[in-house]
Amino acid sequence: LVESWDALLGTETASACLSSPPYLNNYDYADATRIELYFWGPIRSWREMTESVRDGLIAGSTQQTTKGGAQEATRWLQARGFASTLTPLREELCERKQGRPRGKEYDYLLMMYFADLGKVLANLRPRLIDGGRAALVVGDSAPYGLYVDTPRLIGALAECLGYSAEEDRIIRERGLRWATNGTRHQKNLSERLLVLRAN
Repeated sequence: LVESWDALLGTETASACLSSPPYLNNYDYADATRIELYFWGPIRSWREMTESVRDGLIAGSTQQTTKGGAQEATRWLQARGFASTLTPLREELCERKQGRPRGKEYDYLLMMYFADLGKVLANLRPRLIDGGRAALVVGDSAPYGLYVDTPRLIGALAECLGYSAEEDRIIRERGLRWATNGTRHQKNLSERLLVLRAN
């Protein structure tokens, strides 16, 4: 939130930001956030969590998606010239969803995820000095077995928002523990370091 940046920095700017945003992996990060908030005390129930925090989290799970949310996200991405980059992936995810009896809304999630991350980067940019860096640890994904190069796409989106992508390198391979699970995709995934430079 803009208010959080203002509370943290006031009128100052930062030279760097290090973060590990949610992955596009259908995990509801509200669950992990709930543990922290229960410990520190500001919330006492899942209902409080949902009403006060969850709607403001980056969409990482199909449980957070709605058709209206996906449409709003698409409009936001279109205004920044990026929605068309995601269109082939969105269409393929929609097609794969139709072939399943209870298909998950990965097509909605794709648009909401990138719009949410884009809003974070857009809010961060004026709070970084020119030449400042944002370093993100993030993973790629494969919903319904369709490979989504999330770090590369975040870098491309960031370039629409006043950054240039400086580095994108693999930190570790991931997803290999699911190789024997026949219900999951068999894509090799990785966790990557993405470094963005504020122009």
